[in-house]
Amino acid sequence: MPKVILITGTSTGLGVATAVQAAQAGHTVYATMRNTQKRGTLDAAAQVAGVSLNVLQLDVQDTGSVNAAVDTVIAEQGHIDVLINNAGMGYVRSLEQAEETDIQKILDIN
Repeated sequence: MPKVILITGTSTGLGVATAVQAAQAGHTVYATMRNTQKRGTLDAAAQVAGVSLNVLQLDVQDTGSVNAAVDTVIAEQGHIDVLINNAGMGYVRSLEQAEETDIQKILDIN
């Protein structure tokens, strides 16, 4: 049975692959990212796969952005069956080199 799937962090990598594969399986996919101007990789992958994706702006650190994306899906589909929280970030320094604000940002996003 097809599901309505909301996926965060779909501008690159695993998020792109997950969104495309879910759409290929027949699900309605809402692929979200912080900056929709960086959707080129996602659009190209969807085109190659021959699938359609619904792309929305969603910044996981901004409650208003999260609410707006969820409200859009609910308005269009009536429900969300699956949430895949793929958005994340890393840090390429030792913990001792990190500023407290950097650590908090990583924890908030991941």
